[in-house]
Amino acid sequence: MNSASVIDVLSRLSALHNRSLAIYLADAKPWAPGAGVSEEALSELRLLAASHRDTVGRLGTMILDRDGELMHGHFPLRFASYHDLSLSFLLGELATRQETLVEQIQECAAELEGHPLEQAVVEEILGQAKGHLESLRELLHPAHAE
Repeated sequence: MNSASVIDVLSRLSALHNRSLAIYLADAKPWAPGAGVSEEALSELRLLAASHRDTVGRLGTMILDRDGELMHGHFPLRFASYHDLSLSFLLGELATRQETLVEQIQECAAELEGHPLEQAVVEEILGQAKGHLESLRELLHPAHAE
């Protein structure tokens, strides 16, 4: 894999994080009534969005260090339909999208074989993504979190 291909993989991964549902919802501030799961869900949403933003920053630095261009991507239009829904309801969608993101990160890590620095960073990002997925699953199914 040449340098341009490495930049392509890093750019794709950056765009996935930069336009994630977590970042969209953190900025859109979904409805979160009452206490309990909503407070925990809001906290996890903030952590997830912050993690995604941090990942975008790390990947952006790597891309720019390789003379690449930053591609920010676009939020899917479907996200606009989530404005009036409660965060408790959206937890399932967040978890599903995080599962997909974990799979995409795994694919990117595999594509970076032969580039140990980049692959190590992506493997670290993968670990964080899996941790957030587990947290989302615990919020969805608290009885199974033991």
